[in-house]
Parts: sequence; structure tokens; C-alpha cells
Amino acid sequence: MSVYLHFSIGPVQGFVAQARRTRDLWAGSYLLSFLAAHAIIKAEDAGGKVIRPIIGSDPMIQMIRNPGTNTPQYGTIPNQFTVEVSDEALAKTVADAAGRGLKQAWLRLADAVWKRFVSKFKNEQTEVIWQRQIESFWEISWVVSEAATGLDLARRKFWRNHILPDEPGDKCVLMPHFQELSGFSRANASQKQDEFWRKAQDVVKSPLDLQDQERLCAISLVKRLFCTKGLGKESIGWEPDQQAWDSVTKIATKNWLKDNQKKLKSYLDQVKVFDPGAVFEEWVHLADFSGLKQTYLEQKSELEELEKELKSLFRATAKSDENKLEHPPRFYALLLADGDKLGELLQNSSVEHVSKSLLDFTRAVPEILNKYEGKTIYAGGDDVLAILPMEHALQCALEIRELYQNHVGKKHDGKIIGSISASLVFANLRSPLRTVLKEAHRLLDDVAKEKNGRDSLAIAVWKSGGLQAEWACKWNDNLVGKNQVIQEILNAMGKNVENRLTVSSLRKLMQLLQKLSGHGNWKVGDTITHAFGDNLKDLIYSEIVQTEERLQQKNVPVREEQAAKLLKLLKAPKLDHGQIQLDILPIIHLLNSKGQEGDHL
Repeated sequence: MSVYLHFSIGPVQGFVAQARRTRDLWAGSYLLSFLAAHAIIKAEDAGGKVIRPIIGSDPMIQMIRNPGTNTPQYGTIPNQFTVEVSDEALAKTVADAAGRGLKQAWLRLADAVWKRFVSKFKNEQTEVIWQRQIESFWEISWVVSEAATGLDLARRKFWRNHILPDEPGDKCVLMPHFQELSGFSRANASQKQDEFWRKAQDVVKSPLDLQDQERLCAISLVKRLFCTKGLGKESIGWEPDQQAWDSVTKIATKNWLKDNQKKLKSYLDQVKVFDPGAVFEEWVHLADFSGLKQTYLEQKSELEELEKELKSLFRATAKSDENKLEHPPRFYALLLADGDKLGELLQNSSVEHVSKSLLDFTRAVPEILNKYEGKTIYAGGDDVLAILPMEHALQCALEIRELYQNHVGKKHDGKIIGSISASLVFANLRSPLRTVLKEAHRLLDDVAKEKNGRDSLAIAVWKSGGLQAEWACKWNDNLVGKNQVIQEILNAMGKNVENRLTVSSLRKLMQLLQKLSGHGNWKVGDTITHAFGDNLKDLIYSEIVQTEERLQQKNVPVREEQAAKLLKLLKAPKLDHGQIQLDILPIIHLLNSKGQEGDHL
């Protein structure tokens, strides 16, 4: 009788989530997928049959086996896989082969980075630190079971037997548990430490690859440099297209740039009439944005000049309503989605059917993200990680959920047997990316799944000061089909809408509910207990009418409908009767402003 080898690679969060910019996030996800692919290939070569994930036409697997095929643009292989083998003895052989395959691929790409860069600026301590970190980082777990579901692997992970060596000295700015490579202490050898990293910058050359004050460990440096300056061919076997990895600022403003392209060109023409020298030549390309590259924007001197020119153009044309520009968005969206209870799903359906369904799902995800100007960081198994402009993030999440239901969540008879949960973090552009990603994981695991019972979407607003709003609901309650209540409220707040609902109503409603409920010290994520019972809708209606009638907008049926929709959003289904969540109101305000950080509720 066949048995099943369940194989896992870690640490996932410790490797992927430690990111300062989008390229770091992509690199961690990409490399983890690359290493998992090597482990899978060696497992197959040793006599195993990989049943999850389905890998027949996976681009990462294909590129490793047959160099020259289509270059994978993002990670597609999950960090866990299941292999069918004939007996336990073969299972151990296959597991050992998979582990060796991973380590060989890792050491090869790390060695490529060492030879091209690190060997040219190393000191006596660097090699010791490098070897310690590179050789001990990866944690491999595996278990053999008679069941194909992988539940035994989840139990195996509670048995922690991978202990990393002690890491002395000053720590990496990207992965703070690991020593930075100079080996010098800031406390008593800061000049030597600075000199080491200046030399490293001279070797690396591009400030995009190693910026000032970036003192990195071996793991971080491999992530940052493994495919720079043509090294990809040597390190992983091909050259990924890194130009696609825009900064979060560029992603956040993509739709704004499109919408204002003609206005920007008009600004340029007006300014050049009065002072041709006020606009440098690159602005010609800025008009159609074909020349606006990340490598250009992130150079400090050009950035300062760019900001100066932008402010000048805004001032020069601010009096023209026809050509007046709205401020660009200051928020982007990070989307994280994960299938619910995959183990139970595997018990209710064949592993082969679920694996094929997941493959179809993740292959279709990038098309949805591309439609909304999003960037796929990872799409593999039942997981999705992406960054996209804030204004269409909610609709994008809805379509990904629908895609999962159509491909994975249904049996052949159409019965729903699986669901997916997601988190959306609307993050200020100045928020550290790793902090935003950490919040997305907390929001998904603790709020959407645990607190709200899965099959849910959780939304948060994150600014430089931390968490500003947190709200969750079941997909079917307020978001799907005819019940897209958030969008209906946003439509009612449109500029030219008759009987418009204004921000003033949201602000005063929030203040009133806080005051009447006795929650003057209300905190983000808190639920409020009220004593209004079925009269809460009437209270909301009265506040809307009182506010909007001052603006001479009277229409009782419309106002009643607006009150009912707001009540539906305030009352989450998992909460007890008499409890409401106020956080949805500032979330609606932010969405209505299209990510322009204006007045607060």
C-alpha cells in the first residue's frame, strides 16, 4: 500500500516578510518558490510521485527542467508538497533527496552572490558570518503518513527541532535576528563598519541594490543581489524581469497618472510658454509616463527635483478648474488571501481534484490583478499575495474570491465545500512594507479567520502612526452580488449624485454613536454596545437628515435607504445583538477620498 510524504520548507515569514520594498518582497517569495521547485524535482527523480501541488506545466518547474522556456515572473510553488511513494523506506530516500536538492540550489545561488560581490569587499569576519548564516538558515520538516491530506504535517510542525546558531554583534536592518556582515560593532567601531559598507556599495554600484545605512546579513544580501547585473543566469539559471517591480508609490498612483495624463501635459505646455527652462527634458516623457522608471524615481537628487517641479506645476495651475489636478493617492492596498481549512477540503474531495482546481485558480489570479493595475507577488497553492492601487482593491478581492469558489470551492455537483478568506490593508506610502505585511497576516489569521469565522474579508487602514481602522464581514453579507453595500454607499457619496451622502454625515454619525454609547475612549477594532435596539436605524436616519438638510438635500426614501445600508455595515454578523463596529466609517471615508489623506473622521 502506498504512503505519503508531506514535506515543508521554512521559515516562510522569516524569509519572505522581511522586506523594505516591493522587490525585496518579490525576491523572498520568488526564491522560496524556486527552492521548493528544486526539492520537488529531486523528490520525483528519487522515485516519488508529486500529487500536491500539480506541477505538470508549472512555469518554475518547466524553467528548471527545460531552460529557455517562458521565464516565471513570480513565485508559483508553495513551501509544502505531498509525494506518493511505495513504502516508508522510499519515503526517507525521497525526503533526503528533496532536502539535498533544496540545499544545493541555495548554496549555488549564494555562492554566485559571494563570488560576484561579497568576495570583493569581505574582511576576516565576513566569511565566518556568511557560512554560519547560509548553511544553517533553512528548516526542513517532513512526515510520512497513510493519509494524503497533510494533517500530520501540521502536527509535526509543533515539534521544533531546528535551532539556529547564536547571532552576536550588530544586526541586519532587514532581518533583525541576524548579524550584519561587517562584524564590527557600532558602539566601538562605527568608522570601520561604515567603511566596510561604503566599500560594499562601491562594489555593488547601484544605490537601488544597496542604499546608505543598509547593513545586511548574508540572507538579506542574497535576496537583494541574486539576479542583479546579469547574475540571474549564474545563480538560478535565468534572468527574471525585475523592471516589473515598481515601488508602492508607483503602484498606488498608476490610475491617477492615467486619469491625469492630459492635464499633466497641459501643465507642461503652459509652464514652458512662460519659462521653457522651468521644465527639464525628462518631463516630456513624464507626459506619457513611458520614461518614468523606478531606477530614475528612486535616485535621491532626481526625486528632490521631481518633487520641486511637481509643486511648481500645482501652484502654477491651481486656479484653473478645468486643468486642476487632484492630489495623488497616498495609500496603496496589500491583498493577502488564503484558502480555509484546506485539510478538510482534501478529506471531502480527492487530492488530485483539489490540486488541479488550485492550479487553475492560481493561474487565473494574475489576469484579475492586471486588470486592476495590481502586481502579483505570489500566486501558488491556495495563497495569493499582491499589491495594487487602493481604489479598485475591494472589487479585485471580490473577483479573486469568486474565482476561488468557481475553481476550488465547489464539488462537481455544484455544492460549496470550500471557502477563502482575505485581508486588505490600505497602507500609507510611508508605512514600512514589512510592517504592513505583518499586519496583513494578523488581519487574515486573527480577524478574518479566527474572529469572524472564515469565509470572510477583513479590512484595515494603516498609517505611519499604526492601525487606524479594522473591520470584517462575511463575503456574502455585504460584498457579493447585489449586496455590495460598501460600493453602494460610495456611489451615494459621488460628487454629482442627487441626494448625496456627505462626509459630514459619516463624521457626525461616528461622533454621535460614540457619545451615546459611552465609548469616549473607543479604540481601533473595538465593538460598541448600544441600547437603541431596533431604533438604531431611525437614529442613523435622523442624523443623516439633520446633516444633509442643512445642505438642502431632502428625499426621505433615499435617506432611509442610506440609513439601512449604513446600519448593515455597522452590524457585523458575528457580533452579538446590540453591538456595532464603527471602523467601517473611516474606511468608507478613505475609499471615498481615493486614498488622498484628508480630514479624519
